[in-house]
Amino acid sequence: MKFNRKITISLFSFVKQGKFNVLKTGQIRGWVLDNFPNPDGFEEGDNWRNGEFEIFSYGDFELHFSYDVLYLIFADYQGKIDAGDSLLFTQKWLFEKDTSALNLPFVIKGLKKEKISFEIEKNSKLHAITLHLESKVALHFESDESEELLDYLFVAFWLSDKSLLQKGSAESKN
Repeated sequence: MKFNRKITISLFSFVKQGKFNVLKTGQIRGWVLDNFPNPDGFEEGDNWRNGEFEIFSYGDFELHFSYDVLYLIFADYQGKIDAGDSLLFTQKWLFEKDTSALNLPFVIKGLKKEKISFEIEKNSKLHAITLHLESKVALHFESDESEELLDYLFVAFWLSDKSLLQKGSAESKN
C-alpha cells in the first residue's frame, strides 16, 4: 500500500512493550501489505516462491513470514540503524548510538534505569549473550572470544513467536 507519509516506530516502545506500530506476530501477509507501507525490498529464492518463507525489508528491519504468517520482526545492523524509505524511528533511546558503543553493561544499565525486566541467556561456545525482555523482545550481543562483559557488543534484536512456525498456515491475530 502506498502511504503519503512515513510510518513512525518508537524503538523504545518496541523494546519495552514489543510494539512495532500496528504490527504484531501472527498477522497474515495480506493484512500487513494492506495496513503497513510497501517494503523497501523482498527476499528472492525457491523457498519464497513456494510460499514457505518470505522476508520484507525496511531499512535494517526485516519482517519474516512463514506460510504468509508474520512470526519475526528482526534487525541486525552495524553503525546507526537505518529506517529505510517508509519508516521513521522516534524515541531511539539507546539506539541513537552507533552499535559499537552498545556494549552489554551499557544496555543493561539502560534497561535497569527504565525498569525493564530481563533474563540472561549465555552461550559460552559462541561467545554470545541474549537478553530476553518481559516484552518478548530479545537483545543479542556477541564478543570475539572474550569473556569480558565490556567486549560483548550489540548485534541484533527481535520479537518472535516460533510457535507460528509449527503451522503450515494460521489466521491473523488482529
